[in-house]
Amino acid sequence: MQRVADLARAGYTHWVGGVIELDKLHGMADRFVERYRIDRDKSNVYKAIQRGEAVARLLSWCDEKSARAHWVLMLKPEKPMTKTGTIKRRGKSVVLDQAEKWRDLTTAGGRLTLTGYELVRETKPAPKRPAPAQETPASPLTRKEKQAAAKKAALAVQARAVKQKSDPYVWTWRYEKTRLEDLRS
Repeated sequence: MQRVADLARAGYTHWVGGVIELDKLHGMADRFVERYRIDRDKSNVYKAIQRGEAVARLLSWCDEKSARAHWVLMLKPEKPMTKTGTIKRRGKSVVLDQAEKWRDLTTAGGRLTLTGYELVRETKPAPKRPAPAQETPASPLTRKEKQAAAKKAALAVQARAVKQKSDPYVWTWRYEKTRLEDLRS
């Protein structure tokens, strides 16, 4: 479940999953290698993302009580290219193989559920802003002290900009509604 949430945080928002017999798992993985190139190493995945291509990851685990494997194929959608070769950062033109029943994690009907839990995206609370600094009368600063203060202020502005660029959402697991009602009764 942690790996699924990690992939969702990394932008893998489309998924398809199911249960399969263990002896058929290898054949299914081979099919996914042909269709979605799930055999790429980290550097090739990084390069594909930089080119705007869709990338996919297959997660599977065995059921302890039977000879079956649960699997989830997660896909990070492609980013469409413009005529000049740059990647469009807006718009969601996603090309998916329609042979699979793809679902989108960002929609209520596409939530991924495992063992009574569902993966949901929640909004992070806004960070508290620090109180404005009060100026105190000080002795005149030397030239070096003024430069150091200006450099420190510039670094603080950069640090705030980096913090503001972070994703305003967090992916987390919660009980499904039916399971929560069972626990309450």
